[in-house]
Amino acid sequence: MIFFNRSPLTKLIEEAAIQMARSGYRHNDLKYQHVGTYLLGKGQRVAFMDLTDVSIVDEHDSTAVSAAATQMIADIKASL
Repeated sequence: MIFFNRSPLTKLIEEAAIQMARSGYRHNDLKYQHVGTYLLGKGQRVAFMDLTDVSIVDEHDSTAVSAAATQMIADIKASL
């Protein structure tokens, strides 16, 4: 088990969740097992997998975007 709040991936996971929500989507079944990492140039990136359960988020509604990102991050933490 990793310690989520101390993991070097924490920031990348949070950024990916925010970007997904800003793009108009919410992963409804996000678990740590659905997080993959890859290298792009010299930096590490995160991608979410198993996108079979995704909802649409109004990317123009900042409250909806924030709620979606917050819920995705909470779902990952709960899966640890």
